[in-house]
Amino acid sequence: MQSEPNEGEPASEQTEVRVLYDDANLFIGMFAHDSSPGDIIVSELRKDFDPGANDAFEVILDTFHDERNGYRFATNALGAKWDAQMVNEGRDINSNWDGIWSVQTRIVKTGWYAEIMIPFRTLRFADADPQTWGLNFLTASRRACFSTRCCITTPTRGSGARTSASTSSTAR
Repeated sequence: MQSEPNEGEPASEQTEVRVLYDDANLFIGMFAHDSSPGDIIVSELRKDFDPGANDAFEVILDTFHDERNGYRFATNALGAKWDAQMVNEGRDINSNWDGIWSVQTRIVKTGWYAEIMIPFRTLRFADADPQTWGLNFLTASRRACFSTRCCITTPTRGSGARTSASTSSTAR
């Protein structure tokens, strides 16, 4: 669903996401459909690149499911990485935080793939069974001037990456 420019409208290019985990890691697989993959915008390859200046995919994790704090992980189609901690419902971002995680990407004829692995040891979360986390996904196409989210957020100030607008997932 679009969050920009027409909030709530169907996305012009679909994104598929799969989430898996094992005892040590969280795995996120993403495919962003793109009718013109040769025109994907990737302006940076460095760590802590600017996701807003690239076609990018972002994962937002609310590991305490408190709708206030969380983590953000982003990549572009060539595998550059950006990560941050967020507090105050995403209004305050600590982009100096450097999590341990890996990503592999690939551009194909119909779009691009990203496979992300986040070790649980990189995250803080409640010592509870079952685990209930909030999560959201953002795909941005700078070329087509749109962004889509799994769950729409309407920021009043600061970042549009609010944890309170995430979907929840419970794992045992």
